Amino acid sequence: MKLPLSRFECEVLNWLNVSPSQLHPNSWAFVRAFERVLIYYDLEPSAALFFCFFQLRIGKQVGWVSLSGIPGRKLLESFDQSYKGFKTRFFKIWAVPGEPYFLLNSEDGKPLFPLYWSHDPQPIKEVDETRLPRREFCIVQFLKMLPMLSTVKILAAQNDPNAMDAYL
Repeated sequence: MKLPLSRFECEVLNWLNVSPSQLHPNSWAFVRAFERVLIYYDLEPSAALFFCFFQLRIGKQVGWVSLSGIPGRKLLESFDQSYKGFKTRFFKIWAVPGEPYFLLNSEDGKPLFPLYWSHDPQPIKEVDETRLPRREFCIVQFLKMLPMLSTVKILAAQNDPNAMDAYL
């Protein structure tokens, strides 16, 4: 996870109704890789597009939440790296006095997503692509034509346009 969060990352957290620390690291890999693929193709990422391909998985006890590909509609391979021990490593973010607080909506001053762990994550299963605006519907059709992509390779190449060109 990189700070500040992108508009797309904030939108995904808002749709899920979870704080950044509540989303499992492997799920952050899906969010980041999806965003990088769309940006590569000069397309605007959105939560509606993302949830045409991914769904929320909630454990038996509300706490950590994770994302998985929708069966039969997988765009990205799972990020297989294990993050053992990540639950004990946290950091705190403080706002610099006098500076805009990047986690708040500048228009109304409300948080862009929950700032604390939510006990009410939204169980998003799948967005119905037929209800999307035409442009987003066409983007979903384009993404469905792509072969399954490696999350690991996209994240490794995300800051190298030549590597992204070679992979995608």
